[in-house]
Amino acid sequence: MISLSTTIFSIPLIKREDIDNFNCQETENQDCCALLAFKIAKNHHARVASIFIINKSGFNIKPLSNNLNKGRWIKHDDHQNIDINCDPPTEPIANGQFVSFSSITSHFFGGVEGVAYFIIDDNITNTKFSISWDVPLIGPPDYELDGLPTKKYYNESRNDLDKTVYQVTIN
Repeated sequence: MISLSTTIFSIPLIKREDIDNFNCQETENQDCCALLAFKIAKNHHARVASIFIINKSGFNIKPLSNNLNKGRWIKHDDHQNIDINCDPPTEPIANGQFVSFSSITSHFFGGVEGVAYFIIDDNITNTKFSISWDVPLIGPPDYELDGLPTKKYYNESRNDLDKTVYQVTIN
């Protein structure tokens, strides 16, 4: 049976006060996208959304497509030309792996809104699901997980890092 939990991401080893001293130079460090997005948003009074997908399903999760209606993806030149890719995944997320991707406002007084579509390649139902986010200029962010049968999944949320990171764990 596959189960799912969603939470606002909490970074256990990095404290909120450490964000000012943030230094990340590793392309493969997936935590960097969320931390970089949070730092940029804080420094530029911007709105941001980061998504974490943790795959513990026993199957590959394949990305199908994504659409960023408002905002833009975090880029390497947003902060000291860090060599990092914060775009949504294009390759399957293997069991036991996780990915993150981050978007930020593209202009002053802007918001962030997007959706990403995935399929769990379980050879039986090939369950399709989507994760969407809407971070308006004013007001709290809204994250939604759609397409997964509710009887099989558990949802939980917390409010860490000002609700800038949404975590989905598929068990």
